[in-house]
Order: sequence, then structure tokens, then C-alpha cells
Amino acid sequence: MTTKGTKGTSWTVRKNSQFKEIKMTIRLLIIALAASLATATQAHAQTMDQTGPLGTVGWSSAATLCKLHPNSAASSFNYVKGTVAFTATSYGTIGLACTVPGISNGLAPSDINALAFTFSNSSGQTGGCTVGVYHVDRTRAASNVAAVAATADSGWTSGQSFSGIWTGNLFLTNTYPLNTAHFYEVDIYLYRPQSAVGVCNPTAYGAYLENLVLIQ
Repeated sequence: MTTKGTKGTSWTVRKNSQFKEIKMTIRLLIIALAASLATATQAHAQTMDQTGPLGTVGWSSAATLCKLHPNSAASSFNYVKGTVAFTATSYGTIGLACTVPGISNGLAPSDINALAFTFSNSSGQTGGCTVGVYHVDRTRAASNVAAVAATADSGWTSGQSFSGIWTGNLFLTNTYPLNTAHFYEVDIYLYRPQSAVGVCNPTAYGAYLENLVLIQ
């Protein structure tokens, strides 16, 4: 009886140990799957390509049609190509404010869920040059004349090197209402340190608001 009892206890211990190992394996698999899904979501949040905006465009603007921010570095406007970049010797930050008066092309404001930005930044990582774009909600004062607050609800900045012309597509984090209390801009920023003059020259081509659906 004692021997049988000992064997039974040993078998039970082994069974419980195996069961715990299986549970731990399942937990690790769940954690790995969650991490994989999170990575995939982040990857889809910003999609880079060389074919232009990936969605249906409801608003667009060439960089040359945007307003230069005060105190920006000396800029080169190429109205033939629609691009804005640094002059041969300038450095610092170039800021561009692209006003969004409305949404067209058969889309309603509520259809807009993504922001796209076309740019180039060859040797950007080597020289420390960056490009950035932000969707900005400017809240008007009660008089509906002066902007009293600005909130960048979506955007990104990259210092990576991009050879050729690229477009980044970024999902917006907020909805897109249009009313008398709000107006919207897409702000573009180019940065070049003094040490990078002659090394890199980040260039803005244009910005877009779009309805984007990614097929997984």
C-alpha cells in the first residue's frame, strides 16, 4: 500500500509539474503574440513608400504654397517642383504652416483619418538632418478671429536617411471635425545643424490629408 501510494504521489507531482510547464508555455505564447500584434500596429501606424499617398486624398498642398514660420532659416522655394529646402549655406529650422480650408474630392471631414508627407532626406542620418510633419488643431477665440491655442494631435519626426523621394502615411489619433471653433493646419519642419551644411539638405515636397485603409 505504501509503495502504491508513493508511486501515485510521484505521478501526481510529475503531472502537476507538467501542467505548470504547459501553462507557462501558453502564457509565454500569449505574451509573444501580444507583442507581435503591438509591433504590427505600430508599423501600420506609419507606412513609408515611394508611390505617394496611399489613401484617397481629401486635401493636399505643395510645400511652396505653405506659409513660412517666422524666424525660419533661409529657405529655397522651387515653385516648379513645389519644394522647399535650405539654401546652400543656411542651417537651423525651417517651419511651414499649410492651412486646411476644407476637405474635397468627394470626402467628408469625418472621412479623414490619415496624414501623408512627401519629402527627401538623403544622408540625413549621417549629418543629423531631420524632417517632421504634424497635424495641428488651432482653437479660435470667442471672436473666431485669433488663434488662442494650438495642439498637434498627430505627427512624427525622422532623422533617418531616405535616398530619393518618399511619402510617410500616418494615421491621425483624433477625429476631424470642421466648425467655427476650430481650424486646422499641417505643419512641416526641416532641421539642419551647421555641421551638416554640405552633407544633407532635407526637402519638403507636399502634404496630404487622406482616407486610408490598410489591408493586412
